[in-house]
Amino acid sequence: MYEFDHLVIAAESLDAGVAWAEERLGVSFEVGGQHLRYGTHNALLGLADGLYLEVIAI
Repeated sequence: MYEFDHLVIAAESLDAGVAWAEERLGVSFEVGGQHLRYGTHNALLGLADGLYLEVIAI
C-alpha cells in the first residue's frame, strides 16, 4: 500500500508560493531546507504524523 508523506505546491519563487498558500489557508509555513542536488528549497506545514504540505521552488 502507498502512503503520502508530502503534498506539494510548486511555485516560481518560494516567497510568492508561501504567500499564496498562507493567504488561502490562513496558516503559517515554516522554513524548510535546501535540496542542493535539485537546486530547490522549501517551506513546510505539518498536517499530521509524518504528513506535510510543502511549498517548493527553484
